[in-house]
Amino acid sequence: MVAAELRAQFNGLNDKIDSTLQGPQGNPGVVTNMTLASAIAGTARNPTGIPTLDTPFADPDAEALRQFCNTLLTALFRAPV
Repeated sequence: MVAAELRAQFNGLNDKIDSTLQGPQGNPGVVTNMTLASAIAGTARNPTGIPTLDTPFADPDAEALRQFCNTLLTALFRAPV
């Protein structure tokens, strides 16, 4: 192993990661509720109108699926802006 070669490879990888993770910087300032609402307007709808499945099932497989659906639905909920 050659330290200089490994260092160059790690530095190159680090530069690539940094350039991928950092997008263009926006204008500094406060994000208002209106700005936030406008930014997320085109994203997936908030499923708050879809109720969770509250009645347990006797079948263990169906119950596992019910719990998974509830977990997923709860994770998708967004607080209102």
